[in-house]
Amino acid sequence: MKLLKTFSILIGLLLLVGISDLIYFYRNEPNRFGKVFLFLSLQQSKKSNLPEVLKNLNRAADLHIKQNKITYNSKLSGVENFPNVSGFNENTKAEFTTYLKKILPLAYEKNSAKLLARIYYNLGLLAHKKNYFKQADVLITIAVSLEPEAGHLYLELANIYYNNGEKAKGNKIIKKCLQFKSPKKQCQEYMSDNVSLNSFFHIGIFKDVIDTY
Repeated sequence: MKLLKTFSILIGLLLLVGISDLIYFYRNEPNRFGKVFLFLSLQQSKKSNLPEVLKNLNRAADLHIKQNKITYNSKLSGVENFPNVSGFNENTKAEFTTYLKKILPLAYEKNSAKLLARIYYNLGLLAHKKNYFKQADVLITIAVSLEPEAGHLYLELANIYYNNGEKAKGNKIIKKCLQFKSPKKQCQEYMSDNVSLNSFFHIGIFKDVIDTY
């Protein structure tokens, strides 16, 4: 009886330590849990279940963005909403599904915010190509939140607005870019060399660079 009681106490302590570790990691390293949702997204991609693929992908992205908010503190805002693709035509849904089937095995393997940023950027380009401009905006905004030190992503997002005649919104994106050390010079140069002259890059100009993420 005494041995059983001791064993029960040990099991209880192990469970307590395990739960404590989980709470610690969720609060301090939430990106670690992204792999769980990437696995679920990968499994759903094998069934071509796009809504479930995106739901789990968004959950993984949200955890990585939470990690970035811890890292960058007040400099980074969270994502208020994730894209709704229910209104996409079947051709666009098929292109999303094909791309995600191809990239998700690598995404699951790496569980990397940088690779997730690349995924959301490319989904944004697909949406933009199909004239789903609102969804493209949301998708590339998520990419920026996942990789806030990447100047190319800020410029791509800003150019969605600039090329649509929404200069104030584009300038707001560049202003966010200037808060970060790594992309600051690139965004400053674009403001002085291009924005001031109303000479804007086309959407997708940095695809080759971003595809190396």
